[in-house]
Amino acid sequence: MAYVFDTPTAADVEQLAALKTDTFSDAFAPENDPAELAAHVERAFSVQAISAQLSDPYCDTTWVLDGTEPVGYMKLNRGPAQTVPGLDAGLELEQIYIKRSHHGLGLGGRLMDLAIQAARRESLGFLWLGVWERNEKAISMYLHCGFRVFGDHVFMFGRDPQTDLLMRLDLD
Repeated sequence: MAYVFDTPTAADVEQLAALKTDTFSDAFAPENDPAELAAHVERAFSVQAISAQLSDPYCDTTWVLDGTEPVGYMKLNRGPAQTVPGLDAGLELEQIYIKRSHHGLGLGGRLMDLAIQAARRESLGFLWLGVWERNEKAISMYLHCGFRVFGDHVFMFGRDPQTDLLMRLDLD
């Protein structure tokens, strides 16, 4: 099956919000308080929040379609849309998720390649991201891709402050 990598539109907002909710919940529900997960999902993945992201000129979302079914996505931020100030020389990969049913098919790697290409196309020096310090699988994958830890910050998971490691990939 050939997968399609495309940009969702305003007409796709409900599908994208559902995809973001499902993949995030699948990844983080087992190790977090259900009330905090619900609070985060309600704030971050509402139709209104996703609509605002899709219309923000400093954010880009690419999703992966298996036929007509969305199975993964990534969200890139530049300039004022970045979640950590002072990193304008780089491009933020804020979110990258693949449905569990589609893990192991290389889709995350293809999204990562698209993120790297976007940073290079914009002549930015690095790609960076934040990853939960307890997400060892993701950290290992990012290290394998050449990212390195350069700091950390607090990520509010509902009302629960958690620590994200900040990682960057220099694009010489």
